[in-house]
Formats: sequence, structure tokens, C-alpha cells
Amino acid sequence: MRGVRTAGRHGLGVAVSLVSLGWTASAFAEPPAASSATPRIGVVPDTEVPPPPPASDVSAGLLALLDTGAIAQPALGAGVALIGRLGTLGLGSYAQWLPSRRTPVPGTDRDLQFEQWALGLRPCRTVGGAGRRWSLDACASAEIGRVLVRGLDVDRTTEKESSWLAAGVGIALRWSHAEMAFESRADTLFPLLRERYVVDATNVHETPGATFRLALGVLLGL
Repeated sequence: MRGVRTAGRHGLGVAVSLVSLGWTASAFAEPPAASSATPRIGVVPDTEVPPPPPASDVSAGLLALLDTGAIAQPALGAGVALIGRLGTLGLGSYAQWLPSRRTPVPGTDRDLQFEQWALGLRPCRTVGGAGRRWSLDACASAEIGRVLVRGLDVDRTTEKESSWLAAGVGIALRWSHAEMAFESRADTLFPLLRERYVVDATNVHETPGATFRLALGVLLGL
């Protein structure tokens, strides 16, 4: 029985020694080597987001106008306009008509009747308030047309037509809301062809070097 106990004690001692040796070995064991692979860092290319395309629209409408010198007297008239816009740039076309105005021949009881119509182009650039409800445009214009003169109770020439050709500069103030816009225009036109209208050596009218025009318009988007 003592041999059995002795064997048991020696076995327990061997087991304890093995456990101690294992703990010591693990305590002094070198830590696992770090991975030598270098982590890859991705770089996202710096791409610029393209700006949105400029806004574009097309509108058409009616004009009421006042012209101070295209015919013999200041005259009210009417017109139509078609305007296309791309961003801050615009190009308008228009047709206008100044109805007949009677002008007396000085020193007589005779009259002359003046009437004018014209077609024009009007390129513009927005210089204030771009993209807002209110905006201001600077414009140039060129127009071609005819002036018709009729003689009333005049012995000789009872009717005459002459060409109208003019270039000008101006501004336009526009207020936009939804698909509608209201526009006011102020232009100075410089006639390139100047005519004199004479009855019996009496000068009735001469095309001025410059004429001033105001217009109000209502435009609708197409």
C-alpha cells in the first residue's frame, strides 16, 4: 500500500512539474510576428462635378409701344415678340406697327398721313438679377421696315413709300412669374436712312438722327 501511495505522489509531482514547465514556456514564448504585408490605402480620384446646364426658355407675347420720331409725330403702336433665352443670353425677334397719324402741312389746309412697320432682331445679355424674379438686360437692336406717306388734298404725289433701316441700343427690365413675364423696354434708335418729306417746297418732316422708343410687353412661355 505504501508503494501505491508513493507512486501516486511521484505521478502528481511529475504532472505539476509538466504544468509548471508548460506555463513557463508559454510565458517566455515570443509573441507571433506581425504580418509584414503593408495595408493598401485606396485613393479616390478628385473628380469635379460638372455644373448644371444653363437654363433655357422660349417665350412669345404682345407689345404696346410709344415712338417719338420714326414718323412725323410721337405715335402709339403695337407689336409681337418672340424671345429665346439660354442662361444670361437672349435673342429676340419682333414685328411692330405704328398706325397712321395725320400731320398738317404748315401754312396750308392739307395733311399728310404717316404710317410705319418694321421687323427687328434684339440680342440681349442679363447684367443684373440673373436667375431671379427681377432681371435687367442690356440690348442692341437692328430693324428694317417701310414708311408709308399719303397725301390728303394734295395736288401732286398722293402716296409715297420709303425704306426704314435703323440700329439701336437699349435696356429691358423683366419680372417673371411661373410661365408669364412682364417686360418694359427703353431703346434709342439711330436711323441709317434719312428722308425728307416736302410738299410745295414746304418741309413737313425729316427723319431724325435718333428716335426714342418705350415698350411694355406681356410674354408667355412656349
